[in-house]
Formats: sequence, structure tokens, C-alpha cells
Amino acid sequence: MKQPMILVTAGYQIAKNGTRQRYLYQNYADGIRGAGGFPLLPLDGGDFAAESARMCDGLLLTGGPDIEPVRYHQETDPLCGPLDLERDAEEWALLDAFVKAGKPVFGICRGLQVINAFFGGTLYQDLLSRLGVQHGGGVIHPLAIEEGSFLFPLYGRESVSNSYHHQSVDRVAEGFAVAARSGEIVEAIEHRSMPVAAVQYHPERMTGRERFAEHGPDTAPLFAWFVRQCMGEKRDEGKIAQSL
Repeated sequence: MKQPMILVTAGYQIAKNGTRQRYLYQNYADGIRGAGGFPLLPLDGGDFAAESARMCDGLLLTGGPDIEPVRYHQETDPLCGPLDLERDAEEWALLDAFVKAGKPVFGICRGLQVINAFFGGTLYQDLLSRLGVQHGGGVIHPLAIEEGSFLFPLYGRESVSNSYHHQSVDRVAEGFAVAARSGEIVEAIEHRSMPVAAVQYHPERMTGRERFAEHGPDTAPLFAWFVRQCMGEKRDEGKIAQSL
């Protein structure tokens, strides 16, 4: 079977000379590469979503800045962070194209929030002010994993992870089940019938040569799970629907 090509999204930033640049933490690509996938960056910058979905086997939506609240039908709260409207539009188009193509999508942190908003869910724009919870700066916390979810075969019912976010899921999008929680915070979701799943925490910081977090399990198996999805492995959707 051929090596799956996986599009890995990246952010935009302005260099000191005023030119636009792409940025991406290397461990995202290393996680895909180490699991047998071939990571690609979306460098076109144009209307390439449909072509990307046709050529690639999967889409990884990576971490980054807050999403424009209008995309989940809210006004911008003063505590909402800096936005990247160009990235919002690009990832929205890519997600739409990959979903229509029936190809696997996996989201990490911001990626989970993009997925939830795209499918009609909402977000808390600031966890500390809304729920009194602080999940930024690498907070270490337990994960309560749902039996039958995509995470359960990898880590069992309980695990430990990190958080680098100040926003999270409020209303879960229709068609999705919660796969893991940390207290009140939704830490993972998956679609009941489509190959779309996401985690709120940062598995790329818990594996590889530049692992940030000492706590918790090696998350290489999670990247391997996604690469297998991109190679055509089917989830047991009946088990998911029955157990969640």
C-alpha cells in the first residue's frame, strides 16, 4: 500500500521585512512521518482546497490562534485572542473539501475548534472568565476517555495530557460524540459516521525528538492511528454509536 499523503495546515505570520511567512511546529510533521505518512504543507495560498482533497489522503488541522467568532455565530468577546482570518478561510475551505471527498480529518487544539464550529457547534471564547478554568500554558490534567471512542483502544479509560488553550467546546456539533473530557472541558470529539475526529490537547508535544511535556504517555500511537485511517482502515462505527 502506498504511503499516504497528509496535508498539514500551518499558520501565517509577517516577517520583519513585511513579507508573509508560513510557520509550523516541526513535531506535527514528525508525528505524521514517524507513523508512516508523508506530510505536505498547503503552500499554494489560492483556491486549491478541492485539488488538495483530490490528491491527498487526509487532512491534519493543527493548533494556532482563535477562530473568528462570527464563524460560530457569536460576537467577539474582548477576551477573544488575536485572529487569523486568512487561515480561518483556508482551513474552512480545506475541511469542506476533505469532508465532501470522504477523506479522514484529524484536528489538534485549534483544529478541534475549527471542526466543531464548521459543523455547527459553538465555543467558549475564554474559559477562565466563563467557567473559572485555566487550561493554558501547558497545564497537566487527567483525561477521562469514553469506552468505544477512538482513544480508548490506545490509552484505555484514563490518561494524562496537557493544555495550551483558553477556549474550548461549548455546544458539541450535531453528529459528534464526546470521546474524552477533563472535568467540564471537552478534550476530544469524533463524528459518529464520518472519519473526522479531534483532540483539544497537544499530542505533538508529547512525542518525538522535541517532546515538551514529561507527563503522560507517548502519543505516537495517536498519530499512527490517524495515518492508518488515511490508509483506509475503517472505524467500528456501530461500536461508537452504541457506546457513546
